[in-house]
Amino acid sequence: MLMGYSGMLSFGHSAYFTLGAYGVALLMTKLHWHPLLAFVAGPFISLLGAFVGGIICVKRSALVFVFLTLALSMVLYAVIYQNYDLTGGENGIIGVWPPAIIGTNLRYYYFTLFVVVLASVFIYIIVESPFGYSMRAIRENIEHAESIGINTFRCKLLIFVISGFFAGLAGSLYVFNSGGAFPSYTFWMSSAVPLVASIFGGPRFFFGPVIGTVIMQVIKDVVSIYFFAWQLCIGVITIVTVMFLPNGLMGIFSKR
Repeated sequence: MLMGYSGMLSFGHSAYFTLGAYGVALLMTKLHWHPLLAFVAGPFISLLGAFVGGIICVKRSALVFVFLTLALSMVLYAVIYQNYDLTGGENGIIGVWPPAIIGTNLRYYYFTLFVVVLASVFIYIIVESPFGYSMRAIRENIEHAESIGINTFRCKLLIFVISGFFAGLAGSLYVFNSGGAFPSYTFWMSSAVPLVASIFGGPRFFFGPVIGTVIMQVIKDVVSIYFFAWQLCIGVITIVTVMFLPNGLMGIFSKR
């Protein structure tokens, strides 16, 4: 939504992923909330964080926007890393597990699948709505969008907040999968990986990031068995995609 449909490149959305994860972990360990209730609250904590970050970032130029999002992510990393009493510092917060009803691997897999499909349906509704087409207009030419009456700041802030909410949802899912929340979640590489996956598949297409993610996962899980420097494969594919396939693999399919 943010990069493909709105044209805003964020290197700091790991911050909102982390807010979702730590939100769930803190609500469970400090306030003793039920895991499912904490899971529901996690994305809304990220939404509030994204609102603050959006106010700071979205009015800026493209280059300044990138660096501000990255800077905010690193600020959150410093806060988590140094606040040992609340966040556990470098050790993070451990012992965060889902409730027994979805506690097995298979049950949690299906729970995750259900949440992801449901979230994807909502995202599709958003990008195919009039608001989604307003964001396309802003991506293509912000001056023209303003000239036809689109409130570009409000639209950009809203899409930033919505994307932060879904990043927080991912963090809320991941904290149960890993059993804890850790400061490494905020590192800039956590933001770069989904961006690279989107580039592979085609960020301007709804299923583009899905295809890109499959490619990266195959390289990581299969190619790494036979080739030690599997990151090199990702680097080469990224260069080739940027140079010769600016719209990713989905761009080829759409032309055909």
